[in-house]
Amino acid sequence: MNSKPGPLGPDLYFVAENLVVWARSETIGYAVNLLQAGAE
Repeated sequence: MNSKPGPLGPDLYFVAENLVVWARSETIGYAVNLLQAGAE
């Protein structure tokens, strides 16, 4: 791992973080939909 950020370092980190947040929210939304469908 290169500790010194390159030209794309911060941008790649930002994109990766957004993907993680998006995937997490998508998974939570899917789980909530399953729970609501099971409760009805």
